[in-house]
Amino acid sequence: MSSTSVKPVIHVGVDGAWRDTGALEWALQESLLRREPLQVVHVIDDKLRHVPGWEGDAVDDASMELVNDVQKYLDESPGALDNEADLMVGPPARKLTQAAADSRMLVVGRRGIGTFKRLLIGSTSDAVVVQATVPVVIVPEHWKPSDHAGPVVVALDDVDRNVAVMEFAVAAATARGLPIRLVHVWDLPALYSWDAINVADCPLAVVHGLAD
Repeated sequence: MSSTSVKPVIHVGVDGAWRDTGALEWALQESLLRREPLQVVHVIDDKLRHVPGWEGDAVDDASMELVNDVQKYLDESPGALDNEADLMVGPPARKLTQAAADSRMLVVGRRGIGTFKRLLIGSTSDAVVVQATVPVVIVPEHWKPSDHAGPVVVALDDVDRNVAVMEFAVAAATARGLPIRLVHVWDLPALYSWDAINVADCPLAVVHGLAD
């Protein structure tokens, strides 16, 4: 996606735990840094309307109250940007990625729901990473702004897909006045029944000798 086609707005997905996930706080900080408004989206998963014991109207009312609370929080936040909160219905990951298409980025939170539960119900943050066409920022649970900032760490792989990652990292580091640290991890295979840790501890000449 070329920079000329990017809309200067940051999308952020929120749910009922928006005060705790840290995603909205991170997005607000980023919007102030970039001077670009937020578009906050809460998605009602239509399947909830058909869960036994749940009333569709109650789900809708609770979601509208959530969006109104978020909008009030945005209006009271500093920066005087035209931030908006919106409500959508459908598969959360798909709706979020569609709404954020061509925007600056999509920000979501990730809560520690456990591996087993994630296998059962899925993870919206994992799904948007796969589906999104824009940069995705996943903010860990309970993230809070900090006075201490380290370098921007960039993980690079050995395929030709690093250009967009580098461009995003350089922009983030430049805006914050921070250095960049590039990291590439090589998964060293076991050699002749030696495990990776033992091989990594060997002198370089010995490793070469085994490989030959």
